Amino acid sequence: MSRIALIFNPNARKGRGGKKFLSDIKSVMDGRGEIIVTENVQDIPRAISRLKDIDFSVLGLYGGDGTAFHTLTNYIQQDGYRPLPQVLLLQGGTMNVVMAYFKSGVGPSEMFKKLLAKAQKGEPFETVPVNLLRVNDNYGFTVGIAMPAKLVAAYQEGGDIGINKSFRVTARLIGSSIVEGEFARRLFTPIPAKLFVDGKEAPLKSFSAIIASTINNCGFGFHPFYRAEEKPGCFHLLATDEKPGRIVRHIASIRKAEAVKGLSLIDEVASQVRVELPEPGKVMMEGEFFEARDVVIRTGPRINLIVG
Repeated sequence: MSRIALIFNPNARKGRGGKKFLSDIKSVMDGRGEIIVTENVQDIPRAISRLKDIDFSVLGLYGGDGTAFHTLTNYIQQDGYRPLPQVLLLQGGTMNVVMAYFKSGVGPSEMFKKLLAKAQKGEPFETVPVNLLRVNDNYGFTVGIAMPAKLVAAYQEGGDIGINKSFRVTARLIGSSIVEGEFARRLFTPIPAKLFVDGKEAPLKSFSAIIASTINNCGFGFHPFYRAEEKPGCFHLLATDEKPGRIVRHIASIRKAEAVKGLSLIDEVASQVRVELPEPGKVMMEGEFFEARDVVIRTGPRINLIVG
């Protein structure tokens, strides 16, 4: 029977739903795995170390995309690229972009109970192989520099995050882009940088947005990575120096995962991208941030993501 090691973030979504989830699964978890509670990011390396003493074949993560980012990064940093367990992302956070892409439509408690029942019967889980991105020494699914990082920061301002906030921020950005308003200008202010795609320098010298992913979803209702699964071991890169007013004219194509034409746009499938900034800048992965001057984006290990 598959055993599950569950790393539980009780502070995901500001604690809303976490206590009920934990109560629900404790009654059915007995003997089928172990729960490790992490109160903060600093607890995650300790939790990963504990996994080495646990017999398990599924790594479950209760939290949002940020929990996945920190846990997978620490797991790989400690354990390397050795065969990774199957990964179960339970949608317990305020940002659940990764699992939203696979449209499971099942809450975390229901999903967990369903999988435990499958494990007890010896039935295989439904999985999807997905490459991670390696960005310097961090691991996730999507990375953004310039506008994408600023957009997520704007979304997180004030702390009242959730689906309604994402709609408001998106609507504000689109409206401001149409009239070239202050909000759009601030988010799309170009930054100077050198961009190398598989060793070849790109012709653009400044960028209003650089974003790459291995899945065709970046949140806020947008699906620009229509080439994310085009070539095994690669990812989809989009980079532009365009102003917001020109980009918003193609909003329908970006939402529908279609190629965008008529823009100054680098649209490439790559295995390695290097971004050289004149000074350390903010890099966003799964709603989390770090700073770097040289940003190297590579294809990371392939994981089997449990979707049912």
